[in-house]
Formats: sequence, C-alpha cells, structure tokens
Amino acid sequence: MINVSMVTLGCPKNIVDSEVMLGVMKEKDLQICHDITQADVVVINTCAFIESAKQESIDTIMRVNELRESGQLKGLVVAGCMVNKYQKELMTELTEADAFIGTSNLNEVVNAIELCLDNKGKPKDAYFSRQPKEIYDHLSERRQLTPSYFAYLKISEGCSNTCKFCSIPMMRGKNRSRTIESLVEETKLLAKSGVKELNVIGQDTTDYGTDIYQKPQLAELLKELVKVEGIEWIRLFYAFPAHLTDEMIDVLASEKKICPYLDMPIQHVDDELLLNMNRKLDGKGTLKLIKKLRSKIPNLALRTTFIVGLPGETEEKFQRLVDVVKEVRFDRLGVFTYSHEEHVPASKMPNQVPDEVKQERLDTILKIQQQISLEENQKKMGMEIDVLVEETPRESKETCVGRSVWDGPEIDGMVYLSEGSYDPGTLVRAKVTGCSEYDLVATPIGITS
Repeated sequence: MINVSMVTLGCPKNIVDSEVMLGVMKEKDLQICHDITQADVVVINTCAFIESAKQESIDTIMRVNELRESGQLKGLVVAGCMVNKYQKELMTELTEADAFIGTSNLNEVVNAIELCLDNKGKPKDAYFSRQPKEIYDHLSERRQLTPSYFAYLKISEGCSNTCKFCSIPMMRGKNRSRTIESLVEETKLLAKSGVKELNVIGQDTTDYGTDIYQKPQLAELLKELVKVEGIEWIRLFYAFPAHLTDEMIDVLASEKKICPYLDMPIQHVDDELLLNMNRKLDGKGTLKLIKKLRSKIPNLALRTTFIVGLPGETEEKFQRLVDVVKEVRFDRLGVFTYSHEEHVPASKMPNQVPDEVKQERLDTILKIQQQISLEENQKKMGMEIDVLVEETPRESKETCVGRSVWDGPEIDGMVYLSEGSYDPGTLVRAKVTGCSEYDLVATPIGITS
C-alpha cells in the first residue's frame, strides 16, 4: 500500500483542486497519510500568483525533499499553478521533484505517483496541457478538506480577463464554465454530506456562463443553487466589478439563502492606473456600483482587495486610494503590495515603485481599515445575528467560536459565544455584546438549526 500526503498552498481554488486529486487517489485505493513524515509520496499543490507565493512553494518543496534523508519519502510530485507558469524551468532546474502535474491534469495524479516510484533514475514525468481545457465535474469524487459543514463550489476555471498585472490566464487558461446542471448535482451531494454553507468561487465568478451559454449566467445559477435542500448559506467570492450586472445584484438582494456578503476585488480607484491595468471600469463607475450595491442590499458586508505600489502610483494617486477607503468604509479589506512578475505586461511599465514605499503604503491602508472595522463592529452592539459554530470548547474555560453571515471562512473575523457548547456546523442565534477590531462577542439566544 502506498502512503500519500497532500500539501496545499494558495487560495480556495487550489483547495478544490487538491480535493479532486485526493478523490482520484481514493478511487484507486491509495492510503492518504496526514503525517508527511510517514508518506511514501508527497504531492505539493503549489501557488505562483505572486513572487512571495512562488517562494513559499519552492521553500515547501525543499523542506519536504529533506524527508528523503530522515523519513521514508520515495517520491515528490509537484502540482498546480507553478507547474503551468514555469514548465520549462521546473523540468530542467527543479531536480528535487520526480513528476509534475498541471492544473488541467488532476486526474493524472495516480499515474504520477506510481511512475515517480518506479522511475529509478529515468527522466521526469510531466502531465500538463499548455492550453488548459479540462475541468472537474460532479462525477469527480472530491475528498473534502474543509470542515464538514462548509465547502467551496468552483463554478469555473481560468480567466478571460487581461489584467496587465496578473498571470492567472497563463497558469489557468481562459474562462471555462461548468454547466448549471453539474453544479446543482454537486451541491446536492455536498448538502447530503452535511454541508450547510456553500462558498461559490472561480477566477471571475461574474463571467460564469459566457463561454458555454454565450451570456453571463451567474444569476440563473444562484437561483438554482438556493433550491437545494440542506444548504443554509450561499456566499459569493471573486466578483469582477465590470461584470457585475443589475440582474446579479437583484438575485443577491432577493434570495434569503444568499449571504449579504460580496467579495469584489477592486484593486485600485485611480483612473489612470485602472486603465493601465485594463480593469474595464473607472473609479467613478466603481463608486457608483458600490452605492448601488449598498442601496439594494442595506446590510451588505462588502469585501474588497487593493494593490498598492503599482507602476506609476504616485503619492497623489495613492492619496486618492486613501480618500476612497475612508469614504466608502469597506466592511472587509485586504491589501497587497504590487509583485513584480517578469511574465506579465506590468513588469515592463515605467515608474516602478520602491519596495519600502510599497510597504509604507500597505501599512497606511491597514491602519485606516483597522479603525474603520472597529467602528463598524461597534455599530453591531445589541444586534441579534446567526452564528455558524466552527470550534467547540476543549476546556471548560473556553467558548464556542463561529462566524456570522458577514464573515467568510479563513479570511474574515470570528464570533465568540460567551456561553454554551454547540457542535460544529450548528447555527446559533445570538446577541452581540462586545467587539474588537475584527471579531465579535455574542450571547446565545437559541439554536436556529
């Protein structure tokens, strides 16, 4: 029996890819090993979105490879985005790996595992498509890595946008949507297994359906997903501002199962920078869209992401971003420094910003957002909210911890219940009695489900 461990790096989309690969292994009766020191083969699902992610992937590969000396490791498979982005370089330079799997060849994972054990000095095996086409469907068995009560639903693969700072199309190919029927069937399977919260993901979820239905079909998809019994919350991530239609907004506003939460990366608000990035919506249009969202969904938690230090970001342009952050008061906000990527057009743009200036600007935005987040949480004092329990007490002095409809898994704040013990996945009605910059404290009132 071959013992295999999986190491997953990067975003939720990578988590789903790892779940699919684990499902293929399960079908072939491979033994999944959670302790990598006891594994015969380790599969590392890499990320290479920005330079720091690439470095983390390389560092992880090197650390795992050391187990050849101290553990029983016999094979190392490198999978995911870094394989697609650096195919030639990895094949010639990454001698630590025995086999490679691209993002569209997940079903080849067992072949890669078996061959890297049998190679005995033969040339490396590689499974990748230079023009990715494949995408998993509801017939692909997934071995869920998230807790039983929530899951990610990847509705599409790849991205057809041409943002000049982004390498996703290079790694994942153009947008390829799954059918509504396949997604509904997978959601039913997830609900049957105990999933209550469905987190809808893709590189650009608002572009869903344009390739196979010749028009955006996110609204129609959401209308079908809410019909699935057992699913309590549906949460939407990775909405591209320029593609968010009135029809989509109306569905988000009207369907009770859809959380009043939207992850919509804006990246910047300066018109010239947005034009240079090819974002297709200017700063004025972005602010108009935010106003529309908040008018139609009054209790909306709006999450966004910004990049500071883009080529050409002057102090004046950065100050415009600061002013908008203060004006809009985003409920959730992530900020990254621009990462110089040699494979994308932005790397050749003039007026690159020094690293120390990038970091200063990042710290400035985070400090402003911290105060905004505290003030917004203070407004929730006395409110009654539903809390999805995630952690239960291990000792008598501990409390249950969960999330509200305004908090996405693994990236947003938590709700600490002041009393009671509930199983993970339980929906508890509670009254907010305290808060910090990012978290809430609440007293349970009763069980919702």
